[in-house]
Amino acid sequence: MEINIYIDVLFLTNYLFDSLLLWVTGRLLRTGLNPIYLLSAAAIGALYAVLSFFMKIPLWLSLSLRLMVACLMVMVAYRPRSLRIFCRFSAVFLVSSLTTGGSFLCLIYAGGIGARLGSVLYNGNLYINLPAYGILALFLSCFFLLRGLLSVSGRIRATGHNIVPLRICLGKRSVRLRGFCDSGNLLKGQDGRGVMITEERLVKPLLMQEGLWLTTVNYQTLQGKGRLRAFLPDAMYLEKGRALIPVTPLYVGLSSEPLDLYQHWDAVLPHNFEEVKNYEIQNQDPAAKAM
Repeated sequence: MEINIYIDVLFLTNYLFDSLLLWVTGRLLRTGLNPIYLLSAAAIGALYAVLSFFMKIPLWLSLSLRLMVACLMVMVAYRPRSLRIFCRFSAVFLVSSLTTGGSFLCLIYAGGIGARLGSVLYNGNLYINLPAYGILALFLSCFFLLRGLLSVSGRIRATGHNIVPLRICLGKRSVRLRGFCDSGNLLKGQDGRGVMITEERLVKPLLMQEGLWLTTVNYQTLQGKGRLRAFLPDAMYLEKGRALIPVTPLYVGLSSEPLDLYQHWDAVLPHNFEEVKNYEIQNQDPAAKAM
């Protein structure tokens, strides 16, 4: 059967699915994504797909070029600041591409669906003979499916770790937070006290008080170094039913970005908070403060 290849359809197909794979990689590595960088990187991948689709390239050269383009897309989308971070992002992006692309191809070609859609796979590039709205519908279906799977996996990870209810008090006001015991948080203030991180909007009632003293905490992430504004509350409690169990107050670092896309928790606790929590519960006076 003769199939007409339309360049705009070929570009759109690869552009949308490259965008999806870059988004999945960012979610898996839990890093912030700049939409402009992500879409620019996807455009590079789609442009390569169009150029390579109409060229006769040996398999070894096709694989080498695809690997180079994938690395370039990672550089543009995530702007890694070290070789180690670049290798990590590249590995996750390539694995996501292979697993997602392989699964998608299996579905397309199962039962002859690919033939009925007029699908063509050439030089590792997929062409689907669908109108633009059909490709968009297919992309949105895959997007929401992957988002649902990430949400489920996030809940599984969340239930596998300890999420504790907290109350942070400053002056005459208090806020309630759900703290996630994250072994990766090693932040400390200048006095060696641990730092928990939460979204600034959640503790806004505390920040509106007069005389609030803010400090800064240096941090380093996959994206580089920076400074985090923080304050020290007057008191901090673990909530156990109606009882409030006091713990040593931690610095509260303020983030302007959402911490958890699926809102399972809203504060990241220090890596050793689990030990502090167990110690406080075991040594708590029976006459714990009650609400």
